[in-house]
Amino acid sequence: MADSGAPTLVLDITGMHCSGCGGVVEKALGRIPGAGDVRVNVALERADIDGSVDPAVAVAAVEAAGYGASARIGTPEQRRLARERLEADRRADERRLFVLFVLSLLLFLPFMADMAASWLGYGHGALLPPLVQLALATPIQFICGWRFLRGAFDSLRLARPSMDVLVAIGTLSAYGLSAWRVWAGQGSEAHAAHALYFEGSAAVITFVLLGKVLESHARSDTGDALAALARDQAASILIFRDGVWSELPSAGLRPGERFAVRPGQRAVADGIVVDGIGDMDESVITGESQRQAKSPGAKVIAGSLNGATLLTVEANAVGEDSTLSRIARMVETAQLSRAPEQQLADRAARIFVPAVLIIAALTALAWWRLGNSEMAVVAGISVLVISCPCALGLATPLALVSGMGAASKAGILVRDAGALGLAADIDTIAFDKTGTLTEGKPRLAAISAPGVGPEDALKLALSLSLGASHPLGEAVRAAAIDRDVTAEPAEGIEVVPGLGVKGAINGVSAMFGSAEYIRNAGISLGVLEQAISRDPDFGEAQSVSWLAGAGRVIGAFAFVDGIRPHAESVTRALAADGLHLVMLSGDRASAATAVGRALAILDVRSGLKPAGKVQALKTLAAEGRRVAMVGDGINDSPALAAARLGIAMASGTDAARAAAGITLMRSDLRLIPLALTYARRTRAVIRENLWLAFLFNSIGIPLAALGWLTPAFAGAAMAASSVAVVLNSLRLAKTPGR
Repeated sequence: MADSGAPTLVLDITGMHCSGCGGVVEKALGRIPGAGDVRVNVALERADIDGSVDPAVAVAAVEAAGYGASARIGTPEQRRLARERLEADRRADERRLFVLFVLSLLLFLPFMADMAASWLGYGHGALLPPLVQLALATPIQFICGWRFLRGAFDSLRLARPSMDVLVAIGTLSAYGLSAWRVWAGQGSEAHAAHALYFEGSAAVITFVLLGKVLESHARSDTGDALAALARDQAASILIFRDGVWSELPSAGLRPGERFAVRPGQRAVADGIVVDGIGDMDESVITGESQRQAKSPGAKVIAGSLNGATLLTVEANAVGEDSTLSRIARMVETAQLSRAPEQQLADRAARIFVPAVLIIAALTALAWWRLGNSEMAVVAGISVLVISCPCALGLATPLALVSGMGAASKAGILVRDAGALGLAADIDTIAFDKTGTLTEGKPRLAAISAPGVGPEDALKLALSLSLGASHPLGEAVRAAAIDRDVTAEPAEGIEVVPGLGVKGAINGVSAMFGSAEYIRNAGISLGVLEQAISRDPDFGEAQSVSWLAGAGRVIGAFAFVDGIRPHAESVTRALAADGLHLVMLSGDRASAATAVGRALAILDVRSGLKPAGKVQALKTLAAEGRRVAMVGDGINDSPALAAARLGIAMASGTDAARAAAGITLMRSDLRLIPLALTYARRTRAVIRENLWLAFLFNSIGIPLAALGWLTPAFAGAAMAASSVAVVLNSLRLAKTPGR
């Protein structure tokens, strides 16, 4: 394994169509000097290489293995052009594949007519003399089927046999034996049409190509909508440059420049509205269907669809730095990861082809020893054909791509396949209170400061809060604005996450924070604590902060925070689903219990600082619970990282999102049960796909070995298994409940 800090080279690859192809590419890249861990995803047509690798060498290695490749290097504009060329190559390859299938089908139609005549009792070969069969089968074998022959050679050269080996050996065996009999036949018996198997090789290639055409078309529907949206953005926009508005390429927009978003156009960069009033549809990024009002000062996200009015936006993040591009990269990286089921499938695929070759050889030998040489050929070829492991290789990656892509469109970002698997197993959810179950916008409700008075106490608290980003500090600042109170920032500000802040005001040490924070400094809350216990304003408060200066308590501040919309319906639905709910809060017991009671959360643990939340999660895990932690703040980051699964709210800090396995792109608690549903559905589809793949092979191989399947029928069944897996994966694109 390469060092985690080593650079990663990303290659876009064309021509892969099964896990065997992925194995060939992986082995070719793994041989490059300096290459560390190599990860190949057939569904995404992408390879990631850790380590110091020359991009040109990596591309050459892939091309030598028989596939196309393009490295994601250079300037953003160069990478964009490279992606466009690669996409054009993919479309061209899809067109070639379709043309080859049509040609193969047209040449195969006479064989179908001949088989129909045979079923009607006219005899095998009644319509097609041997030389005509040879003439029809040769272009099918060596023109339409060339990609399988080339793929088989390349994979064998790298000692990683793919499904192409099975197709190539099976069809070449049928074609070669038949061609030899036509060429060497001297009499009617040797030359008889019933001893030829051209229709078998032709059917296999035709049906495999049909499967690839359907598979290619369906797989394009599983791609990430965000990446597609980035490609579909306007090529040129109005940019204010050098004092004039000009129509310029959107790729040339620079941070700090102003650009116009016309009605019905998508924003090409993140920025701030500087002129215009309107609304924008941000659903592709956040999943929120309701249009968002925009006026000067409002944030704009790249990819947002503008309404009916012209907006002028000042760009602050363009190109690959925009929110849309970063989210697209996150989704793609997550889809590249491997689920545990994929690792099992990969190990099975590595031994599958050699095992099938042995089974086919033993089948042919057994029939030959029984004195039936014709059946030895038919059964051996049928075993090779029906065993192609395409469905097995596509079972997991296609489901992951489809499931994660659908989740991202709903506003749910999954970090990797591991997080998705963990989400499917969760039986307990622990919630942070402030900013998660509540709106995270506390309001100052009351001040008790018998010694200095409420206004002076607010002024001192404001001095300390000017250097802190905690929601309670924001509430203090908002209250100061309402009451027209001003103050200078305190000196030497020190913030203790989850506890409070301290500094010096006019040379006097002061503190503002929780009761624990004040007591830890050796300061008693004194009679003020008893006084506020009888104050109704403080009795209803969800949080109480204390102000101390010069070693004594000066005042107490009561804050209230509204419960988030839908919080109660979500918690009750989760509980009804059998999940155990826990609230972990740093607030005092009375405030936390009140919120827990309103949301039907019975397990409420209050007065916890960050380390206490981590310990609470460890305790739950020790009880055998599989816990997901939902939080939003810096103080939640340790708990999000310590939990089996971290779920971060969109309104949370960067630290919280970095520690989480799942990020909700909008602050809507309804996304939590939806995320769990997507995870369970994706895992279920992965397992269904694997069972489908194994079922086709476990039934088909014995039937083929017993001689009950012709090569033609085996080819159709093999193609059907791949298409079934693809179509089953596409079910994940449908939003649950719709």
